[in-house]
Amino acid sequence: MKKFKGLGTLLLITILLLSLSIPVFAGGTSGSITMKNSEGNIKTDSLYSAYKIVGWNMSKVGSDVLYTDMVLTSKYKADIVTSLGAPLVATSSDADVLKAVAALNETDDAKKVAKLAVDLSSVVGVAEYTATAGVFTNLPYGYYLIMETANNASDGTVLSKPILVAVPDKKEGNPAVSVTVKTSTATVEKDIVIGDGANATNVKAAEKKIGDTVNYKLTATIPTYAANATGISYYITDTLSKGLTLTQGSVIVQDFKGVVIPVSGNYTETVTTNIDESTALKIDFIYDKIKDLGPLTITYSATLNQSAKVGSTGNPNSVTLTYSNNPGSGGSSYTTPPKHTIVYTTGIQLTKVDVNAKQTKLSGATFEIYKDHALSICLGTAVTDKDGIAYFPGLDAGTYWIKETIAPAGYDLLKDPIEVKIGVTLPKTVTNGNELAEWNTTTPGFANTGNLGIICGEVINTKGFQLPGTGGMGTTLFTVGGVILLGVAVGLLLIYRRKKKHA
Repeated sequence: MKKFKGLGTLLLITILLLSLSIPVFAGGTSGSITMKNSEGNIKTDSLYSAYKIVGWNMSKVGSDVLYTDMVLTSKYKADIVTSLGAPLVATSSDADVLKAVAALNETDDAKKVAKLAVDLSSVVGVAEYTATAGVFTNLPYGYYLIMETANNASDGTVLSKPILVAVPDKKEGNPAVSVTVKTSTATVEKDIVIGDGANATNVKAAEKKIGDTVNYKLTATIPTYAANATGISYYITDTLSKGLTLTQGSVIVQDFKGVVIPVSGNYTETVTTNIDESTALKIDFIYDKIKDLGPLTITYSATLNQSAKVGSTGNPNSVTLTYSNNPGSGGSSYTTPPKHTIVYTTGIQLTKVDVNAKQTKLSGATFEIYKDHALSICLGTAVTDKDGIAYFPGLDAGTYWIKETIAPAGYDLLKDPIEVKIGVTLPKTVTNGNELAEWNTTTPGFANTGNLGIICGEVINTKGFQLPGTGGMGTTLFTVGGVILLGVAVGLLLIYRRKKKHA
């Protein structure tokens, strides 16, 4: 098969060389080129210029399409020789150059054709032909260099690479040629990483307590440009809300193989504080150093701090990618829509009241909160204010034990810690960073306060000669009964002593 293919190529080249001096009827003199996007629609949102590299006529021998009467545009000869290389040399004749061009197979020699297009684009002058609404019309038969000169698309596509197009096409000899423009875009994704190693999972929403570390991962693709494109910008901006503190020195950038890309000589890292006290992390890459390394993976960590929003409203974090879509001096850039993640935290609010008059709010009670039943690690302390409220903000889901360590003046300490269970339902999708979490509890006497997402409950205190307890009515009854029994016992003892004295 290869031998036959070689003989076919040799035959075509022989006919081509003969055609340089013998005119052959082509059946037509002009055609068209329609530029289409990947969906098959005419790409009307860009401007295109065309330059004729070789002029020719067209004939057919059986089913084979032959380009005849070929004429080379002289100003491109040197660059064709340099781009295609051996066996072409500087002293090669036009016939030799045309033979090399005619021998190019757009499938087998795709890389050569792509390189030739880029090399030729550096010597074009004023546009010879321009497309109207994505279509070139009345093009004399020939081999054309097509260049996208302006991209007005709003989808982030960059200027396409220069391409070479034959009119009529080489397969059917159709003078109405359609070309699918190979456009390039770039994207960035953002996740919160839960767990480590093989057990790690990526989520868009998570719940944490204040002081916890939040691990983030960004995944960014890299657009491709023509080899001679200059002035390319490519940078990521990650914005952390006020409740998140970036961990300095935690940023790690890796290539598609997982190899760490060092900062020096590859990118710069800048951290600034915005007016709303959010933090902006900008990673600005040197495109030429990372253009073949994508997709990139960027990881870093942050801490949920004391300024975190507590309740159903979370603490969002967003990322955008900005890159050149019209590179070069004075060119424009495109910024992707932001991608969001959210970290939520809740709180427990206690209201201290009198057992007999619940409208009486008790100040001065001190509570400690623990995450273990053994009460070994205290997470914090709170004292009830004038409204009887003690507040523990910045908690995640789980079970907590709250111990009263100082009772209000004249009241008894609670005998046992209060056990409070907290659950949460996180949003399944995060699209705008405003999604709400639903906190809940199964602890009697406690409830979620609606959209605020804080777990609230009353704590009842007893007053007077009371045994330690949680302040329930049953405890009061037992206490009163105990006092009565004690009085009866004292009375019987006095009667017994009087009888014994008079005996």
